[in-house]
Amino acid sequence: MIEKGQIINTNDSMATVRIRRHSLCSKCTNKCGLARQDSHEVDEIEVEVDNEIGARVGNQVKIEMGEQSLVLSSLIVYLFPLVALIAGYFIAAYFASYFTTLSSETAGIIGSLVLTVVSFIILRYANRIFARHRDFQPHITDIIGSD
Repeated sequence: MIEKGQIINTNDSMATVRIRRHSLCSKCTNKCGLARQDSHEVDEIEVEVDNEIGARVGNQVKIEMGEQSLVLSSLIVYLFPLVALIAGYFIAAYFASYFTTLSSETAGIIGSLVLTVVSFIILRYANRIFARHRDFQPHITDIIGSD
């Protein structure tokens, strides 16, 4: 994934970059009802990235993140809670008849909620681990221009 942005702040080897994100509608040639509404077209976000090349405040830069890392992290973030939700239901429903007087459906719902919450807690700690690996962090690859 490659994005372009402007550096608004630097701190040691890190930089805060403002990126203008465009929706897919901005590239669309059809002018449907969605394309006429400007509220979803452009969004500005600020991202903290590695600044190993020494770019300064005001520089226009190119930011890059590996596609494999992006796909892997997306799969983990979206699929892990979903799998936990489904697994929690079936595990709790199976064990409900052995250990509780709850119906299997009630136990399944409680189990799915519990495992989903646990999956979000695990993801929070996994985020801290992934944050230490350079492959999962965006970094500045090139200075495009100055302001």
